[in-house]
Amino acid sequence: MRISRVLVCCLIFLTQHYTLKAQARNNDHSFESAIKFVQQFYDWYAPGAVQAADRNGEFDLERRASDLDPILHRALREDKRAQAKAAEIVGIDFDPFLSGQDPCAPYKARKVTQRASHYFVDVDADCENVTVKRPTVTAELVRRNARWIFVNFHYPDPKPHGSDLLSILRENRDARQRSSK
Repeated sequence: MRISRVLVCCLIFLTQHYTLKAQARNNDHSFESAIKFVQQFYDWYAPGAVQAADRNGEFDLERRASDLDPILHRALREDKRAQAKAAEIVGIDFDPFLSGQDPCAPYKARKVTQRASHYFVDVDADCENVTVKRPTVTAELVRRNARWIFVNFHYPDPKPHGSDLLSILRENRDARQRSSK
């Protein structure tokens, strides 16, 4: 009887041990995969955004719209359309993915953390003569249908209406609705 209890305890311990090791390996892979996804996006996006800023124009994101959660994409499109119709600033007035008005490339995905099913990847502008103490922006992403998508972007310095893109877009929308009444 005593031997069977010891064997059961050992079996439970070994099962938990190997399960935890497997989860750690999967997390390591997910972390690497998340950083790679974010880095590929910024490798594509940042150079074009810098050139567009130099030309005083906007960089077209529609080619990579599938990288964005539909709610985020819809809110960005709505904000952009409203701004195009207005003479004054009624939408975001900074690059939401680069967290500023004066972008410099390259941008580097540096660190990833996980909270539940959401992954947060810190991204730094790798500008000349600039020392970065905290991330330029933190991309929030989730895995859906076997691929990563961005669901939000968080900023270290609070913007006028919030510290994340969805909150800022929501506040802009609400302000436009209030002013149209």
